[in-house]
Amino acid sequence: MVENKVNLKEVTDLLTDKHCVCSTTTTHLQPFELTAWDIISFARQDLAGNSEREMANALFSVNRAIHCRVDELLYSFMLATFFRGSKGRDYGKKLNVLRKLGIDIKPILRKMISDPRNEVEHEYRKLKNKDQVQDALEVGEYFLEATDKYLTGGTEGAIDHMYIEAGEWPKQGSSPKEEDYANHYDYLEALDYYNAPIAGIESPECYEVSFNFVKSIIILTHRSILTKNTRYNKLQLPQDCTEDSIVDFMCQARKVCYFISFDELMQLEEEFSESFGEDNDSRVLEI
Repeated sequence: MVENKVNLKEVTDLLTDKHCVCSTTTTHLQPFELTAWDIISFARQDLAGNSEREMANALFSVNRAIHCRVDELLYSFMLATFFRGSKGRDYGKKLNVLRKLGIDIKPILRKMISDPRNEVEHEYRKLKNKDQVQDALEVGEYFLEATDKYLTGGTEGAIDHMYIEAGEWPKQGSSPKEEDYANHYDYLEALDYYNAPIAGIESPECYEVSFNFVKSIIILTHRSILTKNTRYNKLQLPQDCTEDSIVDFMCQARKVCYFISFDELMQLEEEFSESFGEDNDSRVLEI
């Protein structure tokens, strides 16, 4: 019996095919009540003072903001569910996963933020001076700025929906010969018709991938227009999927996808309607 469900590896493998076409919408993501920027703003407020307590609190807030951003990034890649409970304390593993995704957490964060924070928190040391905390704050802000793009609805934001087209339509008849046509232009027109898919409909194989960040669900759909077959699968994380398979999928998707935010998509559709009119459905908008 053939399993009539589409799986994540199938879609990941498809993304490696040079002939597939993939478009992606992204969304603005805020998984927690406080953002990393909210928390680091507390550090700047504390740093307005000069007391040992205020400087220590500022450093603690910078460190907390970095941890918050790491968790925000895991959410944006659909990986947060793999770090529930006690697993959420494995900070080193979180960083290793982000590195696989191409987000390198530089050692300077540990040197200037985590290490001094641990000395103050666990070894009861005093901070050297206010400049030490100011430097930590600036490094923390640089890190947030560098990773903001993965959380916004911009070109590298959290993937909300993917639409993938694959496969080739059968040709529209036998290949034309130039000698059968009165002029070269008629021949080119016939050649275009021969090589073109059936106008106005999708490619033979269409895949859709949707992400529910709140419920940790990935929905996969595959439609074959030629066979009129539809396959569907709902993956509840982490039960129905492995961490490595998500990482592999996200890495491949970000290599080949055309990213477009929802706002940009609406703008393109509006411009398309204005250019060609609502009653003209014979043209295709290429993005």
